[in-house]
Amino acid sequence: MEEASSSSLALASLLDLFESELARVNFPDVSAALLRDAADSVEQQRLAVLAAEAALLSARDAYDQSRGHHERLGRRALAYARIYAEGDAELGTRLSGIAQGLSGTKPEVTAEAPRRRGRPRKSDVGLFGVDAGAMSSPAEQAEAGTTDDEDLFAESA
Repeated sequence: MEEASSSSLALASLLDLFESELARVNFPDVSAALLRDAADSVEQQRLAVLAAEAALLSARDAYDQSRGHHERLGRRALAYARIYAEGDAELGTRLSGIAQGLSGTKPEVTAEAPRRRGRPRKSDVGLFGVDAGAMSSPAEQAEAGTTDDEDLFAESA
């Protein structure tokens, strides 16, 4: 929170002016007393905000401690449940899912990743626009009895 902004310093100077040199001057809806009341109200609200922020920090600390205790207790319960479930595959599977949730990891996805759509990146395209991934290795060429040069000539023909 901002302690002393330029506007709050200016308002304090204005209050001082109204309490000294302009104390005998009357303006409609403005007086030294009204300015003093407003300044006091602002100070009370500032102190209330500071107290609320301190309470929030305290509550967050208590929450973090409570959550940590709950997680440690949950891990211990999971360890006991795993021992109990050694002969029960269904229960073991359910506990594995729970364990992944406790560790923060996502369950493994066994499906293949979808094929990327669109044009290949420039780094994937080799010399003469031939897909670098489609080019065969020297071992594959030896097996097939061909070379990359033969493949290029075959493609262009």
